[in-house]
Amino acid sequence: MIRLHVRSDLSPGAAVALTLEQARYLTQVMRLKAGDDLLVFNGRDGEWRATVAEVLKRGCVLKAEEQVRPQTFGPDLDLILAVVKKARVETVVEKAAELGARRVRLTLTRYTNAERLRMDRLDTTPRKPPNRPAVWTCPKSMTRRSWTPCCTAGPRGAG
Repeated sequence: MIRLHVRSDLSPGAAVALTLEQARYLTQVMRLKAGDDLLVFNGRDGEWRATVAEVLKRGCVLKAEEQVRPQTFGPDLDLILAVVKKARVETVVEKAAELGARRVRLTLTRYTNAERLRMDRLDTTPRKPPNRPAVWTCPKSMTRRSWTPCCTAGPRGAG
């Protein structure tokens, strides 16, 4: 069954609006039609069975039906990552999400070339459904800090 991360709150009967990319993926790539089922999750309310309620010309609306699994959280684990090449950072963030990291903290070193790093793109990277169906949490914060304060702040430092 198709799994999709959504930003909307999930509850019984809730209408879930999708982004244009998500709607295109469901209707044109996966060829879902009104009445088809899929699984959705948001990292807060658990995993829900949803039905495609309406297929519009430029979008799609889902209806949350029932909760399949309650939300669980893994260990309170931060990944502190020095920014490297853009493609490598995206891969590391995706794998961190699959392994259950709660937060990803990007650090800037004196050798960091972060001009081309797009934080908005990194924010959507872990939202891709992981290959492991048991894992469906998403890192909560993507922050950039310089290396020194990040290391001296301690394990639960501000930021």
